[in-house]
Amino acid sequence: MTSSESAPRGDRRRLWPVVFVAALVLYAASACPVVFWGDSAELSRRALTLDLSPTARGYPLHRLVSFLAGRVAGDAALGANLVSALFGAATVALVFEIGRRLGRSVASGAAAAAITGLAHTFWSYSAVAEVYTLHTALMLCAILLAIASDTGSVRTRVALGAVLGLSLLHHRMIVFAVPGLVLWTWTGTPARERLRAFLQVAAGAALGAVPFVVLCAVASRTPPEGEASPFWWWFRDVFMGGDRNADFLLGAGRKGAAASALYLGRWLVFNLPGPALLLAVFGFASAGRRIALLLGAEAVAHVWFPMQYDWTGDQYTFLIPLYPILALAAAVGVGRLVERGSRRLAAAATIASALAPVALYGILGFTPLGPRALPGLTEEAARSTIVPVRTGDRTSRDWCAARLAALPPGARLHADWGDGQVYLYVQEAQRLRRDVTVNVWNTTIRLGDGAGEEWVSVLPFTREPPKAVAAVMDRLDSRGDGLFRVRPR
Repeated sequence: MTSSESAPRGDRRRLWPVVFVAALVLYAASACPVVFWGDSAELSRRALTLDLSPTARGYPLHRLVSFLAGRVAGDAALGANLVSALFGAATVALVFEIGRRLGRSVASGAAAAAITGLAHTFWSYSAVAEVYTLHTALMLCAILLAIASDTGSVRTRVALGAVLGLSLLHHRMIVFAVPGLVLWTWTGTPARERLRAFLQVAAGAALGAVPFVVLCAVASRTPPEGEASPFWWWFRDVFMGGDRNADFLLGAGRKGAAASALYLGRWLVFNLPGPALLLAVFGFASAGRRIALLLGAEAVAHVWFPMQYDWTGDQYTFLIPLYPILALAAAVGVGRLVERGSRRLAAAATIASALAPVALYGILGFTPLGPRALPGLTEEAARSTIVPVRTGDRTSRDWCAARLAALPPGARLHADWGDGQVYLYVQEAQRLRRDVTVNVWNTTIRLGDGAGEEWVSVLPFTREPPKAVAAVMDRLDSRGDGLFRVRPR
């Protein structure tokens, strides 16, 4: 280890608050003003109440913050959307500061901030209710504290552990950040002090995990009667989020490695266009041993998880924590260019990293190229998918409210997850048409006998109906505007 690799600081000007404010303005301006589709609507529904659960998909910390934000904003959905904007901005500020330290220049921090903050999925999820920006903020906070702990500060090491412990109240993906943090701490601490350093981090983790332990004690489900291993059952059911999650993490994938790699690779290139990936490769190649170990371990862990967890339709979202890691590698690359006297090249690479994604979204979103790239979607849906800005977009709420209003009294409505959660939010938050029973389907629509008022809702995004709808189309009569009435048997 060289002294230059120990807690590199770079330019010491405190510019991260400026970066935070700039990112917050961007994301707040991009934020959806109402409830959004799918998972976002489910998270907005959760923000209506304070029923906290320690399960992997319970996200109690996010639910608490969103609940409070909803009270401040006057609307749970808007509050939850702004929570994503807030922690998206915090993520960008943190990645700027870490990039500045690792790359030893402001240009390095700027490149890391631009690459992360303008990555398509990250920007999109900073504008609607989602869990990922809070997760990346916690992950990067831990990485920054690990770097700062090179000074030997007990307080910093305890704070590092506390962040990791507190993160158990949110996304379990935080465990994938641990190997890189362990390597950084191990290689940066003299051998005679390593045990003490890890004990200090462990003490902080135990302290930070207290809220999670308390929540588990008061809100966990109890094992089934006769369960042979209550702890293993708790680990799979609560910590891992159920048998399905556990099985896929342990290798029960559907796509296979090649298909997942191709799928995720396309999303990676789309999110990090321009020179970002080239800068990251250069950064890995030119980084010192400690930095390469840290970022390499983080990158491998955050590639492994989405490769394993391939059963969901939004597998690409699990790449989100990878983007700031690759952005930090790019920051190191920019820093090396600066150190070698290529300041103009470093500046050009930084500017290109910021302009390339914006230009790409504009070209694909507002020309025929976008619909051609997404032939299964309507032109409007393709544009909405590509452009990560939700300013003034009230389509989800208004579309679902109009269809609820059109249904006869006491109707039963079958809806996909995307609009089904919005229907439920509108019913629960706005108390609109609570006489309608909404059944949300994922892969199969289980129709009744059609003797009563039974209906199916189909989102207007795809040129062809979803497979589940096509499978029951022979029993459906279209009434227009995405509503189908079920014919009696």
